Amino acid sequence: ARAMAVVVLLATLAVAGCGGGGIPSTPPPAAGPPTILFPVPGSEIYPDAFGGDGVVLAARGGAGEYRWYVDGREIAVAQTDDRAVWRPVAKGFYDVSVVDARGASAVAKVRVAAFE
Repeated sequence: ARAMAVVVLLATLAVAGCGGGGIPSTPPPAAGPPTILFPVPGSEIYPDAFGGDGVVLAARGGAGEYRWYVDGREIAVAQTDDRAVWRPVAKGFYDVSVVDARGASAVAKVRVAAFE
């Protein structure tokens, strides 16, 4: 009977997340901030090089949906394909930012080098 009680106790602890498998006793770590994949921080951009349709912004990580900004101005996300496309109008240096649903952010400083 005592051995049976120990087995029941261990099974209860495991299911309750107190060790030995089952549900973890601590919640998973929160997702980190987003990371900008494109444009790569420090890069030079040639917006007309691929047909002049703009620069598709890309990120990973973070939580929830992204909001994109260039020098503090929000970039619209297309409803049809959920992509943010930046269409720069002048050469120069820009801060491209992404903000996730929790408010965590990342910034890439980039240079629009030329228009063809």
